[in-house]
Parts: sequence; C-alpha cells; structure tokens
Amino acid sequence: IVIILAANVEGGVNNWKRAEDWSIERTSILNKKIYSKIHGYNLIIKDFTKKKKYSNEFRESWQKFDVIRSIMKDNEFKENTWFFYLDLYSLIMEPNMSIEELIFKNLNQKSFQTLSYFNPNKIKIDIPYLSFGNNDNSDNNNNNNHIDDNISLIISQDCYGFNLNSFLIKKSNWTNLFLDLIWEPIFYKKLIDINGYLNEERILEYYYSKQSWIRNGMLFLPNKMMNSLKKLLYNWKDRDFLVNMNGCKNKFNRNCWEEMEFYNKLSKNLRLSWFKKLF
Repeated sequence: IVIILAANVEGGVNNWKRAEDWSIERTSILNKKIYSKIHGYNLIIKDFTKKKKYSNEFRESWQKFDVIRSIMKDNEFKENTWFFYLDLYSLIMEPNMSIEELIFKNLNQKSFQTLSYFNPNKIKIDIPYLSFGNNDNSDNNNNNNHIDDNISLIISQDCYGFNLNSFLIKKSNWTNLFLDLIWEPIFYKKLIDINGYLNEERILEYYYSKQSWIRNGMLFLPNKMMNSLKKLLYNWKDRDFLVNMNGCKNKFNRNCWEEMEFYNKLSKNLRLSWFKKLF
C-alpha cells in the first residue's frame, strides 16, 4: 500500500502562505509520516502547486488524477499495488488501525457495489449493473477478505454524492483506462459544454451512470469508515479512523488551522491511557 498526500496546495499562487498554512501542512504531513512508519507503508508527498495546465475552468481539482497517473508509471510499483490518496485537510485519528484491518478485512461485509443503499444524487444508470469475473465464484464469496480482481477504485459518498477527498485506487489495466478517459480533454470539454459538469466527482458520477465497465471496477464504503466529515459524521466516541475538514477554506465561519489543531490534540488525547490522563 502506498499513501499519496497532497501538499503545498496552490503553492501560494493565489494568496501568500500564512504561518497557519505552514502549520496545517506540517501537522498533516507528520500525521501521515507517523502512520506510514507504524504500518510500513510507502508515503509519497506530492506538491500540488497550481500550474497552467490545470487552470481550465475547474480542472485544478483534477490534478490528483494526473499525479496518481504519474506515480503509477514508476516501475517501483507493481500491478495490484493499492494507493491511498488523501487530501491535505485530513487527519488520521486512529493511527494504530491498519488499512488492511480497517478496509480489506471482511471487505465483502462492509462494502457495496451498487447505489441501492445510498444514492443522494439519484443517479440513474443506463443499463442494469452486471458483475463480470470472480464474484460468481462460490469459493471467493465464502472468503470475506477476498477482493474481486475487477475492483480497482474504492470510494465513499457524502450528502453531495461521490467523495474523492480520500479514496483507494489500484494499479491495473482498468485504472490506466479510467485515468486516460477522465483526463481526456475532448470528453472533458464536451461534458462542460453540454452537461455543465465541473468537478471530478460529478464527472465520475456521469461516467458511472453511462459506462458499465466503470461500475464494474468500483466499490463503495460507508463514509465514516475512511472519510468522516468534520461537522456531519465524525464522532470521537465511535473512534472513526479519519476526519476530513473539507471546505474549511471556503466557508466564512470556519478556520482550517483551528480545526486541524483541535483534531490533532484530540487524536493524541484519545491514545493516552486512562492512567496518563490523570497527570
């Protein structure tokens, strides 16, 4: 498993990076470094400085796909390597929980491959979902830890639909085709002009509804499992794995630095033994 962390978001292009911005970055990076070291994962910190090729409409938010594609081309990573993408404004609250334990253990009991359980945007698919491959194998179905070879993208949803602030993606032929399609400028421009889609989540929802091969490669997990939103879902009593402070920069009544500091201290406090809390 390789963790990809987006850092230096915009690189101070739109605004000067303040002391709070540097502090947020240090806290988030250290949080992922500690987690990676505990479990022996590779950590790749990618510079998300704003660049001209991402400046078309809202395409700067698509930079994550370009970064993932470039990393996967590295010969260091073999087929079937899983990559865990995380936004900067995320914090792992339970660092002792491995991804294998959190997600891949009993995956069949935790996950969904259709939107029947939760479909906030009322997505309609053009043809019924069809399962191709190992899902029909009775031996695999009896193994709750088995991951269908067709699955290459594991995401969650929030009240706005697909969420790509935290997701797992596997190096595979499916992923190569998917990344080429979603980055294709002709398709992108067409979707902007005809349907008005702007960000990567809505584009993915469109392809999910129209392309059966994309549906066949995706899996959904409950949001609280790997992407608890700060205000809506995160609950320290449930010991949620990760808190996401998505939107803290764009809301006038929120402060990213204060939120990051609060959850960083809370995470440390949750890991203290009851004895140490007395002193």
